[in-house]
Amino acid sequence: MKKMILIMAIAIVTGSLCSANAYNGKNVNAKAVSVNWRHAPWMYDNIMCCECYDGFADGALVLYTIQNSIVTGADTIYPRSSGLAHYPAFNLSGNTIAFYRESVAPVANARKGCQAANGGKNTVSIINVGTEVVTNLCDIPSPPNSQRAEMVPLDWPAGDWIYYERTHDSADVWEGWSSSIDIWRVNAVTKVNEKVCNFSNNGRENICTYFRRFSLSIDATRMAAQLMGKYMCTVTPDIGGNAVWGFPPSACSFANGRLNYADGCNISISPSGGYMGSYLGGQHADIFINTVDGKNGTGSSVAKVNIHSQLESWAGQTIGNGAELIRWAVNSDKWVMQEIGFNPDGHAGTLCEGSNQVVCNWTDQVAINISKNRNLAVGADTMKFNNCAGDFWVDDPANNPQKNKYEDLQGVWHAAPGTSAVESRLTGASRNASPAIMGGSRIRVHVSSDGPWDIAISAADGRIMRMQRGAGADAQIATAGLSAGVYMMKISAQSGIILQRFVVR
Repeated sequence: MKKMILIMAIAIVTGSLCSANAYNGKNVNAKAVSVNWRHAPWMYDNIMCCECYDGFADGALVLYTIQNSIVTGADTIYPRSSGLAHYPAFNLSGNTIAFYRESVAPVANARKGCQAANGGKNTVSIINVGTEVVTNLCDIPSPPNSQRAEMVPLDWPAGDWIYYERTHDSADVWEGWSSSIDIWRVNAVTKVNEKVCNFSNNGRENICTYFRRFSLSIDATRMAAQLMGKYMCTVTPDIGGNAVWGFPPSACSFANGRLNYADGCNISISPSGGYMGSYLGGQHADIFINTVDGKNGTGSSVAKVNIHSQLESWAGQTIGNGAELIRWAVNSDKWVMQEIGFNPDGHAGTLCEGSNQVVCNWTDQVAINISKNRNLAVGADTMKFNNCAGDFWVDDPANNPQKNKYEDLQGVWHAAPGTSAVESRLTGASRNASPAIMGGSRIRVHVSSDGPWDIAISAADGRIMRMQRGAGADAQIATAGLSAGVYMMKISAQSGIILQRFVVR
């Protein structure tokens, strides 16, 4: 008997038809994601764990639900037993998270030790927020915690491309330091994996081996990066190692296309690309926020946000003493995340003594301690719990119903380039609302844009069963060979994204 394909319902991924009131900064609904990671001083062997020994932020992925600026839920959506997770980032619609997935996990039912996980591979992966289905997109040569890096960053601007710092092959290492910084990108739908830039060194006297910090504007045209290496790697005084460049810079050279720089460290760029944040000296108790004006200077000062005089006052509680890792929310210039630690001596390596993911709206004066780890005695024979700065997604169905926009400082939402609403639909030859099943083995898809598009069909467990790329208004997708079950079709075009569920019987 010939299989019958039933089209169930068309759902615009970036859309929501329900009505709601717009949020204000004092009363936000949102989602946050962070890596919960553990640490124990090396001398206390009795409390060591797989990720405890090196102060590297890898562990489990926790998804937090925020309602009316209060954390109402904390769910481990990815356990450390599946391979330690590192550096999560939301996509623009907030329904998928990219992260590094490592090849090791804690030994089951044991306090210490590691065992193989993730098929022995280190990967860039994604997890669906609703289904918690994990998909490996590409392999990387070595685990992130092998790079002599405090963190290995990645970012997910608008669209399907995830940009990441690729770890290095053993042949590309000199005295433990690699000879270049490679930025790659992988497509979350097609899994196409390609090099974007190789930032090579012209000699090893001042070797730049990794981006300590790396972030992109929502349209992926501006990059903020702090360069680090064997000799701290300031590159040259006139170029600077904590700056914003056009992305990718011409010839992948730091000497080209620098827009602005920031004295200090930990530079990060806002979704709009119009603002940068950084620390300067001390315990990193202050975020300095300046404009990105493209004049190759420090820009104009916009704000200074202090942990004690502002964040703790806004949050109504003691938060900590020092911080690392400034990250902007994926879809708002207002919201900034930090990892803030308890150690009285401050920031950097002392964060492993206990820290939290803290988010603040620096324009509406709101701060939320997301993870709420307890302040345990510093240096004591006790395992410490930490959360990295993570990512934050603001939910405003009244002003951003299609989940394809980002918010500016005035609370105005702007459609990100390439994410406008999609008219795409499954149609018959008459191009009406009825889907056409051609001979029981093909689906005809009409896309409103004549530009390039990608179509992926995935099974219920997230496995991609069909992939097709093309251009023009019509496509025919073969369904022959698909076993009975529920499938999801994702259509990505210049004008946006839609999801289509169908059933093969």
